Amino acid sequence: MKKLLVILVVLSVCVITFSCSSPESNGKKVAKKYCDCQQVYVEVEQKKLEITKKEYSKFVKEFDSYKFQNRLDFRNKVQEIETNIQQMHYETDKLYSECVQKAEEYYKKIDEKYATNKEKREKFNYARDNYSCAEVKSDNKESLYSDPEISALREQIKALRETVIPPKPNVERIKHDFFERTKKDFFIKEGGKKDFQIVNENNKGDEYVFEIRLVWQSKSDGEYDALVNMTYVLQQNDDWMINSVESNINIIKSGKYNNCITIQNLGSQQVSYGAWNNQSHYNVYRLEFTNNCNTPLVVVGAVLTNGKWQSFSTSVGGWMSGSWTGNMYFAKTSHFDFSYEIKDYKIHLVEQQ
Repeated sequence: MKKLLVILVVLSVCVITFSCSSPESNGKKVAKKYCDCQQVYVEVEQKKLEITKKEYSKFVKEFDSYKFQNRLDFRNKVQEIETNIQQMHYETDKLYSECVQKAEEYYKKIDEKYATNKEKREKFNYARDNYSCAEVKSDNKESLYSDPEISALREQIKALRETVIPPKPNVERIKHDFFERTKKDFFIKEGGKKDFQIVNENNKGDEYVFEIRLVWQSKSDGEYDALVNMTYVLQQNDDWMINSVESNINIIKSGKYNNCITIQNLGSQQVSYGAWNNQSHYNVYRLEFTNNCNTPLVVVGAVLTNGKWQSFSTSVGGWMSGSWTGNMYFAKTSHFDFSYEIKDYKIHLVEQQ
């Protein structure tokens, strides 16, 4: 009876102090704890794959029920799904981190036992470091980034986005976009927009072209009209975006300033450049304009020279004079070529600048 009692006491002490376990045995036990976590990691990754496939597949299956009207709503929904997936992944990852934490705690608990015994500590560490884990079992060797089924689902979702066609830009948006895009080019006076009409539109797949007629007053009070082609594209954007603005601008003739400008044909002359012994000679021709009003004006017309009409335009300040110089033609000799004289001119328009 006494012998049995002694055996029980010894066993109890072994359990309490781990003294019955050898350093080698304890080293293997610690290593196995970490090996078990490797299996947990594989299972966690497998579960994350299943979560991702399930959520993507559900969205693809229910896509028609969302009835997306624009791509921004589509993108927000996909982002919501991605956020939910990440949250579920985070919760799943806890299984692995908790396993590692328990293994660390177990290691520290046993490691303290050999803190003062160098020989046993070395045996413990050797057994732990040289333990071979059992082969990890896995039903899937792919990761979230290489799994072919997930890649296919992502491509399918990307393709579904392309099927969402936002409504074409309405008149108010086109007007806003136009003036924001062109305010630095058209110099429109505040409150000077007189007419804005969409006269035609053409849709070709990912492109909308709107033909716009615009009449406006400039900051210098000149009145203009323009025919504008404004192109929107969709492509990979969330909504229709301006791609280009092409315009043909005309000054509206008022006739109010026709008598303000007087013109003098200064004729033609030869201009020489370079050193006196190596000069180049050019034939030029000029018109002088005098503005007899206080309003800055633009003059548009044409001159007849060398048998051809050439268009010109120039600006003349209020109560000021200015000249327009025609093209410079290289002169083969120092003698003037009279064929380049201004034979005639005509004025098409005189209007406020």
